[in-house]
Amino acid sequence: QVAYTNTVVEAAALIILLLFILAFVINRNYKRKKKDNYLLIERNNEIKAINEELRAYADTLSSQNDTIQKMNEDLELRVVKRTHELQEANTELDMFLYRASHDIRRPITTLLGLGNLANVTTRDVNAVQLFGKVTETASHMDRMLHKLQMIYALNRPPGISTQIHITQAIQNAID
Repeated sequence: QVAYTNTVVEAAALIILLLFILAFVINRNYKRKKKDNYLLIERNNEIKAINEELRAYADTLSSQNDTIQKMNEDLELRVVKRTHELQEANTELDMFLYRASHDIRRPITTLLGLGNLANVTTRDVNAVQLFGKVTETASHMDRMLHKLQMIYALNRPPGISTQIHITQAIQNAID
């Protein structure tokens, strides 16, 4: 019976030891899980804070993007307006150049004609030399006007053409 009691005591001691070890392991796992849970809560709070920051940045970026978009639209409108103004100014300058060159050409051709007439009708050497200089200067001016008219012609956009009735032009020349 003593052996039986010793065996029961040993078994009970072994069971208590096993229960103690089990309690220790459960307690240690509980503390680890509690610590891990605490870390997860901290990380979750950090992630929430970062998400809030990102939302604030996203709102700021969206607002700035809207502002930039509005500025781009305003700039595009300005560019269109100024381009139109420049085109109008170029058209006016072209027309001025065209009209001025034609208005100036008439007196130059008159000078050229008078110079040629003087060469034919005048026998005075000094007068012929003088009219030669006048004719030479008028020729230079005529060439310069011709260049200006070419610039006008080059600046005209393609597709703008004028219709000429040849028979009417010949009749006008004859008349």
